[in-house]
Amino acid sequence: MIFRASDHPFYWSLRRRRLWENCRRAYFLHYYASGGGFSPDESPEVREFHRCRALLSVSAYRNRLLGKALRDRFYRRFEEEDDEAPAGMESPGLSSHLLRRFRREFYAMLRGEPERDHKLPMLAEVLQPGFPVEEFRVTFERELRDCARKLEKELLPELERFPFSARRRIASPLPVQLNELAAYAVPLLAVAVSGELWIFENGSGEMETALLHKFYALNELSIPPERVRSFRIDFADGVLEPFGSKLNISDAWKQIRRDVDAMLALIHSDGTVVLEEFPGDRRRCGECVFRNCCPPEL
Repeated sequence: MIFRASDHPFYWSLRRRRLWENCRRAYFLHYYASGGGFSPDESPEVREFHRCRALLSVSAYRNRLLGKALRDRFYRRFEEEDDEAPAGMESPGLSSHLLRRFRREFYAMLRGEPERDHKLPMLAEVLQPGFPVEEFRVTFERELRDCARKLEKELLPELERFPFSARRRIASPLPVQLNELAAYAVPLLAVAVSGELWIFENGSGEMETALLHKFYALNELSIPPERVRSFRIDFADGVLEPFGSKLNISDAWKQIRRDVDAMLALIHSDGTVVLEEFPGDRRRCGECVFRNCCPPEL
């Protein structure tokens, strides 16, 4: 199986690094074999690769829901600051916002809508034989309520002290140019504080993420690196933690370059990539979204 790498613009991201490190075969299927598979006009094989690529684990879907709800809440203008808001109008609670979105998306999954439109979220578990629909729904909704309570108790009071005028909308995913290299970060929120830019992400707080924040602020907003701060939001306990204060820009950049050099080394001089040169890691097959469509090893 051979694909043209040039049909898929190269970029670096933490997600790309993790796939590269976990299983080269899954990396190939995600970044090369599934390209264009969102189109109904693509071949059935490519459509299937793309469908599998779009599948979400339970934890990834939970984080997706929480992130969207938090962004909606954070960037919704305070009613008392909005002359157009009806008198007495109250902001919906985070829990009710989460549950409405989840139920709408979950029942769309059960109807098979994401099978046709891969842009819609789809849980891998829903496709398993004998999937316990009601048991899963009840358990997942309880987990969402628990997360919402923690965020409303611990995190939201900290975030809502920022006036609406200080809140800066930020794209997610966020394209960042690292010299000649394209990269992506996945921020949730951003605020301007005393001449600084604070960027919030839900992740593990890698130094490379802090580096991307600084490059974005410098490239797009002309904010120097020393005036950019990074924070990690932990959805599990609602805690907000700073990270990146000990960032060594040179070291982080070198690590990204090492990733990129290794990935690009498997692209042939004619611009093609070959499946057989991306071996799979059988230890990870059980949890891989491509496990039902992965081509066998030769």
